[in-house]
Amino acid sequence: MATTEDPRADVGAPPSRNEGWDDTATAKWRRELYDASPEREGELFTTISGNEVDPLYTPDSGEVDYDRDLGYPGTHPFTRGVYPSMYRGKLWTMRQFAGFGTAEETNARFRYLLDHGQTGLSTAFDMPTLMGYDSDHARSLGEVGREGVAVDSLADMETLFDGIPLGEVSTSMTINSPAAMLLAFYAVVGEEQGVLFSTIGGIENEPLYTPENVDVDYDRDLGYPGVHPFTRGAYPSMYRGKLWTMRQFAGFGTAAETNERFRYLLEHGQTGLSTAFDMPTLMGYDSDHPRSLGEVGREGVAVDSLADMETLFSGIPLADVSTSMTING
Repeated sequence: MATTEDPRADVGAPPSRNEGWDDTATAKWRRELYDASPEREGELFTTISGNEVDPLYTPDSGEVDYDRDLGYPGTHPFTRGVYPSMYRGKLWTMRQFAGFGTAEETNARFRYLLDHGQTGLSTAFDMPTLMGYDSDHARSLGEVGREGVAVDSLADMETLFDGIPLGEVSTSMTINSPAAMLLAFYAVVGEEQGVLFSTIGGIENEPLYTPENVDVDYDRDLGYPGVHPFTRGAYPSMYRGKLWTMRQFAGFGTAAETNERFRYLLEHGQTGLSTAFDMPTLMGYDSDHPRSLGEVGREGVAVDSLADMETLFSGIPLADVSTSMTING
């Protein structure tokens, strides 16, 4: 947690953990790389309790007890997984992120996916639902059912999962602020199906490697922020030197509509863009393809051509604004 107030002002700051480390690889990294890209001025990096947090923790930071601090899969503290055999015992759930329009439309999509081999559900909610607004709220204008399904009430949730056995199908929901309310709706739907809340499921690599059967070289396998293999971050100071880019996942309807949304977000403090494409674009279909029927511009923006991309970023200086795009095929 970053703050401009020093919670230790009255008790005195504890000595830095880096004192006495001058001959360690960690101290060398800090002198040669980290200090060359200093932290943001006027901020302290502490835990909620006010304890100072070092920029990097390595084997130099202290002793690690494998059984106590890491353990084995299926045992406390569960850092190696909640099940002993993990995916070797049970294959992971197959679920496509889906949701658009009304609860009735998305329910039809859910049932289609389950009928064609999907083994779980992943629910995309529209922006008003994510922000805690009803569909008839003034701020919901133009966003209802665009990037996901609109859920305003228990009745909507009942419609959304109508005919879907929640005791057999697990559901992932990507949601933050109104999560408690939507989880309550979901639990009630389960109860109406005769499924106990304690039994419904949902989630928001290799065999086990331990110090006993693998040799880990810290410099080779983990390293330091800003140096190969970059497992600890691409920049030495990471977010302490430059605050992360603020970008809201956005995209709906036509390229012109989404361009208007992008420009609005940038004018109101967003520092980057994250583009949501509709399902036909993600699957590589043009908007007029038969398989695109009912999906164009629903879960994201429709982009069929260079002209669409030019419209999408019209008036946006790409040299100054970074853009994230979630797309595969």
